[in-house]
Amino acid sequence: MRMAHVWHQIFVLSDLGITYANADFQQRLRDHAFGTFENLLLKYALSPQLGNYQNWLRNVPEHDGIRPNENFARELMQLFTIGLNELNEDGTLKLDSQGQLIATYRQADIETLARVLTGFGFPTRPGETPRFDGGMNFIGDMVPFDDYHDRGAKNALNGRLVLPAGGGAMAEVRAAIRVLVDHPNTPPFISRQLIQKTVTSSPSPAYVSRIAAVFKNNGSGVRGDLAAVTRAILLDPEARGARKTEPQYGRLREPVLFWTAMIRALDVTTDGYRPAYVGRLGQRAKIV
Repeated sequence: MRMAHVWHQIFVLSDLGITYANADFQQRLRDHAFGTFENLLLKYALSPQLGNYQNWLRNVPEHDGIRPNENFARELMQLFTIGLNELNEDGTLKLDSQGQLIATYRQADIETLARVLTGFGFPTRPGETPRFDGGMNFIGDMVPFDDYHDRGAKNALNGRLVLPAGGGAMAEVRAAIRVLVDHPNTPPFISRQLIQKTVTSSPSPAYVSRIAAVFKNNGSGVRGDLAAVTRAILLDPEARGARKTEPQYGRLREPVLFWTAMIRALDVTTDGYRPAYVGRLGQRAKIV
């Protein structure tokens, strides 16, 4: 439950105002919080709640001068996988020969990834026939419709993502997710955020490097094993050792965590959705 909350801070979503939709999304994070990062990211990307929020549900190829929506394409890279700038293994920024930051992607990469993210509709409602323009439904994964997918060849991220013409919607989304998971920036970028949200806001580069190494390989050749990564974060010497006495160590307790600890102590029950605000502290609180 706690790690689902952590992932909810990384894999963000707006409040749809629909109880069953919010509950389904939270359950999605809980179900995959200790699986692989690739599978969690894919389930997040294919959630209709996210598709609706990030404007890639019912995204279609370019037509009449209108290009595919780039919202999720940009944030999939910037916020959820590789970040804005190239990183060293320990999470510190790489610099070029002129001492400048090195961007991880360009506008052309966003445009290409937006073309990948086309051709998905709402999950089919019970008793109905699958249709790209089918009715709203927030239970299950979004459904691919190849007739509404950009079937052209694609090349992005300096040749890391190369897709020949004629590819299907689901196959290309899976391929793009795999490329982003395998990108060298992803382990330090995600590992540092997980440490910040569970242990300390100012992890040392060495701490980030140790966790990124586990992200890359859990010891059995699996990349992004989230159970192994979580275990490594919480059992690391910097999480349990003497450094906890240093002034810059630690993190502020979030209002929602203070509040949930209080209601547990008082044995208060909840339907998992409301209340929406933590008293007067101003933080949204969807209890996961």
